[in-house]
Amino acid sequence: MIAGKDKGAKGEVLQVLPAESRVLVQGVNVVTKHQKPTQVNPQGGLNKVEKPIHVSNIALLDPKEGQATRVGYKTLKDGKKVVINEFGDDDWATPEKENIMELKEQIINDIENNPIILYMKGTKDMPMCGFSSSVVQILNHYDVEFKDINVLEDSEIRVKLSEHSNWPTIPQLFINGELVGGADIAMEMHNSGELETMLDTIK
Repeated sequence: MIAGKDKGAKGEVLQVLPAESRVLVQGVNVVTKHQKPTQVNPQGGLNKVEKPIHVSNIALLDPKEGQATRVGYKTLKDGKKVVINEFGDDDWATPEKENIMELKEQIINDIENNPIILYMKGTKDMPMCGFSSSVVQILNHYDVEFKDINVLEDSEIRVKLSEHSNWPTIPQLFINGELVGGADIAMEMHNSGELETMLDTIK
């Protein structure tokens, strides 16, 4: 962060919002939201979530120099276009494309091959946020088996998952390969009986 209340902070970019010229950065611009008491979570609680910030407040971090840096592009002799920073390096920001493709394929495979899968912060045995905990409690209410994936183990999981689902927040619940949504939607469907009907279709 190069400006704002979190100036000097460093974090992974979790999501890019091009239409708004904003980004979601892990651990930056964190706000506390109150969660109302519900049937599943009668005590309610407080949840800390990141809010998007304008791109003018951030800069990429050069891993070699340990400093914020501006970037641009240059074309090599072989015609390849690479990212270059203000220190003249052209190899520091090269993406690990093979690993990224493997992660995308893994996410698609997990969603397709698990009737119920929950991408969450923490695990179903130890949720690390109130929203994730709410969805776990809802699913446990129906006594169904489900696969849980902790997005905190690898920040790229959250990035690639959101690209796949076009859904920016965590948790994300999938049933029969289809995105149900996050905690609020899961709770609404639970209260209306729609979620129970959907779960009944799982063989």
